[in-house]
Amino acid sequence: MSEPALRVLILGSIAAVFVVFLLNGRRVPTTRPVPISRPDLGPGVHFFASATCRPCLAARAALEAVYGDEFNEISYETDPTRFGALGIKSVPTVMALGPTGKGLMWEGVPQAGDLPRP
Repeated sequence: MSEPALRVLILGSIAAVFVVFLLNGRRVPTTRPVPISRPDLGPGVHFFASATCRPCLAARAALEAVYGDEFNEISYETDPTRFGALGIKSVPTVMALGPTGKGLMWEGVPQAGDLPRP
């Protein structure tokens, strides 16, 4: 295969992957934690999820790997008004809060290694 043909093949493949992501309406989950202060939630790990959210499965697995079943899961299907009241804009969202309500929040799938240890 000639070099120009190989370049066209590579660029075409990259473009195809990009188009698939656009057409599916998927976004890459944000995994970088941001500092937050939420004394209204209380201490602990709070996991905001939805039954139709595929990335939520990966987030739940990461939480279970670190905390077992010691985290508070809030489902959109059972408590949608709480999502709005707390300003939750996307799922999965994870908040790990200390006794004063200060902690970290992830919008997207956190890596188990990034989660604070109990």
